[in-house]
Amino acid sequence: MFIKRKKNFISNFLNKKFKIFFLIVGYIIVFIVGAYLQKNHFFYTTIKPLLFENVKYVKKYIQGKYQNIDKIYLDINFENYEKLQKNKSLFIKENKIIDEKNEWVTTNIKYNNKNFEAKIRLKGRIADNHLNSTMRNKNISYKIKIKKREKGNILGLREFNLMDLRRRGYLLEWYAREFLKNEGLIHLQYKMVNLFINGNDYGTYVLDENFSETTLTRNKRRSGVAVRFDNQYALDNQDPAFKNSLRSASYDNLFSISKIDLLNESIPNFKEEILKNSVLLDENVLAYFNINGEKKRVIIGPDKNKLDSYYLSTFLLNKFRDNYLKFDDVFDVDQMAKGFAASDILDGWHGINWTNISFYFNPLTNKFEPIFQDWYNEGFISENNDKFRGIRILDLYNYGNFYKKIFESEIFLEKYVYYLEKYSNPKYLENFNKKINKEFNTNLNKIYKSSPYYNFPDYLIKNKIVSVQNFLNHHDPLYFELIRPIEDKNKLLLRIGNKHVLPINIEKIIFTSPNGEVFENVINKKVQPRDLEIFDQNQFDKSPVKYIKTEIQKPPFGYYESIILSYKILGIQNSKFKKVRNPTIFAELNLKSDNFAKLSKNLDTTKNFDFIKKYKNSYVIDEGEWLIDDELLIPSGKKLVIKSGANIVLINKARIISKSPIEAIGKKDKAINFLGKGGRCLIISESNELSIFENVNFFELEHCYEDGINSEGSFNVYNSKIKMKNILFYKNVKGDDGINFVNSKFNIENVVFEKILSDCLDIDYSVGQIKNIKFQGCGNDGLDISNTSLNLENFESFDTGDKGISSGENSILRGKNIVIDSAFMGLGIKDGSEVKLDNIKINKSKIPIAAYIKKQTYSYPKIDITNYENTGKEKEILEIGVVSNINNKVYVGKSKNVFEKIYK
Repeated sequence: MFIKRKKNFISNFLNKKFKIFFLIVGYIIVFIVGAYLQKNHFFYTTIKPLLFENVKYVKKYIQGKYQNIDKIYLDINFENYEKLQKNKSLFIKENKIIDEKNEWVTTNIKYNNKNFEAKIRLKGRIADNHLNSTMRNKNISYKIKIKKREKGNILGLREFNLMDLRRRGYLLEWYAREFLKNEGLIHLQYKMVNLFINGNDYGTYVLDENFSETTLTRNKRRSGVAVRFDNQYALDNQDPAFKNSLRSASYDNLFSISKIDLLNESIPNFKEEILKNSVLLDENVLAYFNINGEKKRVIIGPDKNKLDSYYLSTFLLNKFRDNYLKFDDVFDVDQMAKGFAASDILDGWHGINWTNISFYFNPLTNKFEPIFQDWYNEGFISENNDKFRGIRILDLYNYGNFYKKIFESEIFLEKYVYYLEKYSNPKYLENFNKKINKEFNTNLNKIYKSSPYYNFPDYLIKNKIVSVQNFLNHHDPLYFELIRPIEDKNKLLLRIGNKHVLPINIEKIIFTSPNGEVFENVINKKVQPRDLEIFDQNQFDKSPVKYIKTEIQKPPFGYYESIILSYKILGIQNSKFKKVRNPTIFAELNLKSDNFAKLSKNLDTTKNFDFIKKYKNSYVIDEGEWLIDDELLIPSGKKLVIKSGANIVLINKARIISKSPIEAIGKKDKAINFLGKGGRCLIISESNELSIFENVNFFELEHCYEDGINSEGSFNVYNSKIKMKNILFYKNVKGDDGINFVNSKFNIENVVFEKILSDCLDIDYSVGQIKNIKFQGCGNDGLDISNTSLNLENFESFDTGDKGISSGENSILRGKNIVIDSAFMGLGIKDGSEVKLDNIKINKSKIPIAAYIKKQTYSYPKIDITNYENTGKEKEILEIGVVSNINNKVYVGKSKNVFEKIYK
């Protein structure tokens, strides 16, 4: 009995021991498996979606597997792959990507059954962002450049980054860039591809465009440079003085000293030497500069115009940082305002810090346009709309000297608020989403191929819209009181305080008596906002309310049933109203009037010319001969009217620059004449109203290359509308083009060009029509169009140095009745242009028609010509890949390297 009980005891004891043992082992196994799944994100990517989405997850998985996606294959040999891996390990250890050690290695890229030899290296500056594991631990970031000797492109690009989807928020970055594109800002392409490296499938990657000349062309911008403030110091954090105690991303001290870098080496063949001692300029040295006390010389022949733009960019940004120039003087305010407002709606705070924004320097406006990217850092977004990284004007994280300089500009602030209101309107986002819906869903399916767990976080954008609307629609932004002065019994004093952080314009005050009588006072005065102060490490606070006092007429009745104050918050379109019933009137003993200064927004030099008469908003030049010996500047909101019979003589490098329309209408027997006698040119810039030139002659003008303005034509129209009829343009004496249109709408009829040094008529990024035009003796092209849609009728060109008509860079040309005589090339069609012509005759031209690709990022041109006559023996030259229809017969290109053979 005792033995049996002992055995039962031992058995029970062992059973308990084994249970504990197995329980412990089970916990250990669960912990190890859980840790492994957590490390590999299996729970997040598979288990959680299956538990919470069920059928939806399976549906996304299937959609991803059957979605077509462009495939890119990288073949990196063993030695080069080991170099990349070695650098990866080093940079992770150092937690930064060291430029001088991040060497390029060769790779072969296969795309669409075509092979490209390219360079590859690791991308980024912070190793943890680009080289450590993300949702898929083998996916890191690369930078790619197709070698110059290789022809063609990959998805329209020759320089790009390859990054994991999560690096920039999956689809959020694409959504943001489409948003910027929709608003006319410079945007970089962002495409989903399936990446293979040495035969291994790395799933869906992002192909992210690097800034290049292609970027500018696609965004309809002139060739130029892009710059940025170097952020390497901010990443190094070697000196404790570089750390900000409150604002971790503003780096005020670094902003003031950071080098201004070229973005992605946008000046070819450019090299600098830092000089320790003064060195005389010799024939091998292109230029010698002293920038911020550092002596430099350029020793390899760069693009002169781009080099000039780069040093001008450096000069302007330094003057801006040093407070010699205001934000409005240096930056394109409208585009900056759009970008800042868009970042608020889309929660793209990361890309709006000065360390992440790049700037394109527009050589036509001499203003910096923003290039926004990298809005979403590892997918992080401020889900709770916290004050730390809220909307930009309240963004403590990014706030510093850069933001302060921006928000000090009332012009910027007004536009910023305007776009906040526009973008936060649900209808706007609804229309935008409809516009991109097809491509949006396609990209989602491409993401599902590797990440079926992903859901686009549209709720975050909706939350941001609510946050912005709450900010704009302050429930009670004004405080006001009525004061009865002692001295004047017929007056009242109105004291108004602004509780908002935005300026408010007080429009009028309306009094209503108990009997329904109404009395109105127009005020039209501005109340400045409260200042934002940093009283705490995590949020802004506000300074005390600011007040104004203004004297108003006392109503004819003694008692007031109510008072209504009508006002507008700066940038918001509609008036708002504050109503107070049975108001109290206070007494005040001392009264001091405020002084309001009126500042002119535009330069106006018409007062320097006593022959210019002013009638309301028009400036008038009458018949007679008038001398312009200095800059004639016409501000926006005006009109310059030039009467028939006026002869305008420009001397002493004088220019006419107008931001308003010019109306110059002469008569056939009493034309208007512009004559250059050492004077320069005409510029019409950003005029919303139509300019008209009729029966006007231009003689011996020059280009506008002076004081930072680099307009190539003697007559330049930028971002404006113009109509020209019965025009003679004779002999420009310096510069390139006769007339240059950029981003403009035009209508030209009966125009003659004679003896022009380069292109007679150069049109970029514009749309319009030309009827009856004749070129005689153009030094380069007769008509040169790029990225332009043109309807052409009755064209004649004689003795042209290069092409009679040049159509390039995705232009669309429709024309009829064309005669080209004695040109080097009659018709040059290149770079994706579409040309459809009828009744064209080409005489005495070395090359009657040539169709080719000049820039490898473009596709082949398309040609459809009927009733074509070539009187010479020379044949048309069509590059391999070009298919043309000439006189209803199809011709296939057979020539290689056409551009190189013709011009090199």
